[in-house]
Amino acid sequence: MEVSVMRVAEVVRRVLSQQAVSWRTHNGFEVCMNNTGTIGSTSCNGLNPCKGNKGNIGANSCNGENACLDNVANIGAGTCNGPNACANFIKADTPHIIADNSCIGTEVCADNVGNISIAACFGKSACLENKGDIGFKSCDGLKSCFDNKFDIGTMVLSQDDLADLITQQNEPSGSCIDDKKNSESDDDWTNYIGACQNNLQRILDDSCTGQLSCSTNK
Repeated sequence: MEVSVMRVAEVVRRVLSQQAVSWRTHNGFEVCMNNTGTIGSTSCNGLNPCKGNKGNIGANSCNGENACLDNVANIGAGTCNGPNACANFIKADTPHIIADNSCIGTEVCADNVGNISIAACFGKSACLENKGDIGFKSCDGLKSCFDNKFDIGTMVLSQDDLADLITQQNEPSGSCIDDKKNSESDDDWTNYIGACQNNLQRILDDSCTGQLSCSTNK
C-alpha cells in the first residue's frame, strides 16, 4: 500500500515535535544557549541554566533556573545547584574557580568573583556578591559571607590539596557558619544579617559561628 508524501511528512513532523517537547521537559528552556565552555554530564538542567557560559563546568552542576547564567568561572562537580546559583548578573569577567560540592542553594555564589573551596557556601544567598577567597567548609548559613570582601578560612581547591593538608595538620573546620539556612519570608531575608556578612578583614579557620558573627568586621 502506498503512503502519501503528505502522510510521511505529517508523521515526521509529529515525531520531531514530540522529541522537542521531551527535550524541553528534561533539560529546560534556552539551556546552554551561547555557551562556549565544556559541560559535564547531568549538568545545566532547568530554565536558562548555563546560558552564555564561558567556563568549564563539571558533572552534576549548574542545575536550576538561571544557574551559572553568563558564568566565567571553572566550576567543579556537584556544584552551583539551585535557582540563580553562580549566576553572573553583573557580567563580571574575572576568571575564578568554584571547587567541587560548593555553592548549593538559592542565589548562592551569584555575582561572586572570588575563588570558592570544596564544600563551601551553603544556604540561601550564601556568598552572594562575594569578592574574597572562601575556604573549606566555610560560609554555611543564610546570607553567610554576603558581600564579603576578604579571604575566609583555609583554601582547598581539590581533593589532592585536601589530602596533602590533612597529612600536615587536622582537616579545617570552616568559618562563618550558622545553623539557619533559609528565610521564611522576604522580610525575614531582608532583616537577617548572616555570619561574616559585609566582612572587610581576613578571617582564619574555625572562627565566626552564628548569626551576626563577624558581620561588618573591620
